[in-house]
Amino acid sequence: MPDSRYVSAGKPKIGGAVFAGDQTSPLPTDETTTIDPSFEDQGYCSADGLTRTIEASFNAVNAWGGEEVLNSKASESVHYKFTLIESSPAALKSVFGADNVTVIPPAGDQSGRIIVTINGADLPRRPWVFDLAFENQLRRQVIPIGKIVTSSVETTYKDTDPISLPVEIACYKDSDGNYVYEYFNTGITEDNED
Repeated sequence: MPDSRYVSAGKPKIGGAVFAGDQTSPLPTDETTTIDPSFEDQGYCSADGLTRTIEASFNAVNAWGGEEVLNSKASESVHYKFTLIESSPAALKSVFGADNVTVIPPAGDQSGRIIVTINGADLPRRPWVFDLAFENQLRRQVIPIGKIVTSSVETTYKDTDPISLPVEIACYKDSDGNYVYEYFNTGITEDNED
């Protein structure tokens, strides 16, 4: 029988929803544990939200006469896409590379500054965490090894829209052979089980 308590929406968790770690960051193993401080909050994302795409392609083998008799997997991939709309140091370092972002803190009456150099630097593989919350449900997606592979960063500067940084992350298998770990707390307890 259908149960609407398992229906959820992909709202960002208040207090942060997109986090990037470094290669030594300990990964969370559930949906409630506080994320290690080595993960940096990437800031606001656009209202388009977060998209995960799982793709596979197969090679069909036909017998004499044209009948399909075998299908073997040729490739598979898991990618995430989202758009950052906050030009914070953490977001800029993720998109352009940590060595390409210089942060100059405020001094006296001088406001802080950020200098970004764009040079096509290859970005590192690193862990990512996405936290979502809807009503009393929690959902966390942990990417042990992800790399930004955005093929085109088109930035439009106009009066009515925030400056945006599109991000596409390719996921790679960890030592256990997994691309992603998804933890989902249904919010259903013994008290509200009926």
